[in-house]
Amino acid sequence: MRRAEDSSGHPAGIPQRLSLVQQTLEILRRDIARGRWTNRLPGERLLCQTLRISRPTLRQALRILQAEGRIESVRGVGHRIVSAGPGTKRKGPADLIVRLLLPDFNNQTLAERDGWIDELKTLLFQSNARLHLHQGSHFLSKDPTRAVRHLVDQNPGNAWILCRCPPAVQSWFASRAVPCLVVGHSEDAIPLPRVFIDEAAAGVDAVNRLARLGHRRIGLIHRPTSDRSHPLVSGFNSAIADSEALSGRVVQVGGNYQDLCRSIGQIRQREPSMTAILIGDARTYATVSTFLIREGSAVPGDISLVSLRHEPFLDSLVPRPSSYAFEPARLGRLIHAAVLGLIDGSPLPAEGLTMGPTYRPGDSIGPRKG
Repeated sequence: MRRAEDSSGHPAGIPQRLSLVQQTLEILRRDIARGRWTNRLPGERLLCQTLRISRPTLRQALRILQAEGRIESVRGVGHRIVSAGPGTKRKGPADLIVRLLLPDFNNQTLAERDGWIDELKTLLFQSNARLHLHQGSHFLSKDPTRAVRHLVDQNPGNAWILCRCPPAVQSWFASRAVPCLVVGHSEDAIPLPRVFIDEAAAGVDAVNRLARLGHRRIGLIHRPTSDRSHPLVSGFNSAIADSEALSGRVVQVGGNYQDLCRSIGQIRQREPSMTAILIGDARTYATVSTFLIREGSAVPGDISLVSLRHEPFLDSLVPRPSSYAFEPARLGRLIHAAVLGLIDGSPLPAEGLTMGPTYRPGDSIGPRKG
């Protein structure tokens, strides 16, 4: 919706203000009539953000809807929908169901489990839609086709969200007329809309920051998974390749604590001149940093470290890690907007919706010495 506003954030001039109120009114009438909201309207703050209008504009439209008998203001509740309008039939609250398939739910970070999913659930509830979570390791098997078919057949919904699902699951949804959205990395050959965090951008930014501090030999340590290894590695490699002065080494680690420590020791022995290491997740960062300190390496005096994913416990470490974080609530809002568009038949851009991580400066990186 386009608008003209003055410096105070309010629409500039009476004609524009009336036009904007009328546009807002038409959108609210249409969405009530088609059943987007069934019992009550979302809160004023959310409506203003969604429609990109000021609160005075919204309140004028709401007063007109009240006068028309479509809504009523209820203290402590908000604006309750009384009528969808003449000749219309509204959907019931159970008509919109969104299903989230997250096979390995317990392996997600706290920010993922308690951040964007909670935000998404709240926003869908305000839009009179319900979010149902489905999980299970059988969706990660070599051939999950039967399990996925049974899941979808037994659980009808208006849209599906696929988070950290393997390519076999994504391919099954892509081959069916099932509206779905991928959260995270998806295979280029699988034509599904997606919302994702641009982790490759974090790798590029971290390499460039370290290069500006004089580091020339930079490593990347990460635990490969189905949807995170590719963007991290591609971003890191592209940043290294862009400069003839830089050299990089990618090390994939797995297994238990002892295996990780053994890999770190081998890296340091083979690459004694490596002066900076990027680490793909927060828990691995904690192990790497404490191992190096135990072995007598000063951070950042001898080696600089960066965590490409942030978790709150990192703020308790000394030195405080430099890291990259994403805002879970913002990701939840992106997914919410994409899902509603999917249900309404509004296609996402071909490249999907993306958000970049934010750099959180810490004390674990410093200039290269010597």
